[in-house]
Amino acid sequence: MGLRRVPAVLFAVGTLAGTSGTALGAKGALDQREARKREDVAEQEYLARKALSDRRKAATDERLAAFARLQRQSYTDVVHRMVEFLHRHDRQVRRIERLLVDGIELSVTSTPTPTEHEVDAGDWVTAAIRTVAASSGTANVISKAADKYGTASTGTALSQLHGAAKEKATRAFFGGGSRASGGGGMALGRKAYEVAIAGTGLLVAGAHAKVLGVKALAHARQYEAARAIECANLDLADTHLRAVNQRAAEMYDVLTELRAQAVSALDELESVTFEAQQHAALFQKAMTLVKAVQDVAATRLISPDGDLTDESEALTVKYRRMTAKEDDG
Repeated sequence: MGLRRVPAVLFAVGTLAGTSGTALGAKGALDQREARKREDVAEQEYLARKALSDRRKAATDERLAAFARLQRQSYTDVVHRMVEFLHRHDRQVRRIERLLVDGIELSVTSTPTPTEHEVDAGDWVTAAIRTVAASSGTANVISKAADKYGTASTGTALSQLHGAAKEKATRAFFGGGSRASGGGGMALGRKAYEVAIAGTGLLVAGAHAKVLGVKALAHARQYEAARAIECANLDLADTHLRAVNQRAAEMYDVLTELRAQAVSALDELESVTFEAQQHAALFQKAMTLVKAVQDVAATRLISPDGDLTDESEALTVKYRRMTAKEDDG
């Protein structure tokens, strides 16, 4: 009776192992698919976030460039114009007491653009899923067990047989004995053996797929965390960009108003036949505005390390008040 159980045991082992392997393999495949999906989502969210940050940076760079152009134009329209006026009326100007005309510079300090935030994204390499060929190892284990414990239908131990006789006797053993002795014979033995081998192979392959799935999910979590950190860094960079953008807009508005007032004052000054004593107040007003334009036009918004300068903040506050007073007047 014990021999008759051999094929049943092999079928049971193969079926159970195959079922378990299939389940593990399916779960592993689902985990790997989920991992790829999570990484794709994290990547798309990061790329969308980076694209938004790039657009904000481009807008800020353009605003800084516009301010730089205004600075250069203000020097031409206001400062250079006042210098030419001073050259034409040098003697008259010198007669005006307590008048500060020194320090008018003829060069414009270029405004650097903010330091670009470059995200160095680490390369992501996904390992290919490889199938484990475990059937040969399992076959050796089953064959050795049969060789050690099995017997032929004649009662001879399989370990004592050799060649084709041993192979046939082993197949018959797996089939529960020869047909003559009431077993399933070599045909059943071959099927039972193949089922056991295939089932065990599926189990090992499924277990391997499950391990790969677990590793893939762990990698996906790490990838999500890395992209989340990069998005947080972009948030910080955008906060800085907003501050730079706001300061540039404020300085642009202040310089635009100062330039307009200075040009108007110079127009008024040059419309008269200049006499030092008679037009001292007019000259002083124009000079005050020219100096203000020069200060703002020469101001560096961004320091070499990418931070807003204290000077730009101080001048914004100072000359915003001046332009406000002029508007009120």
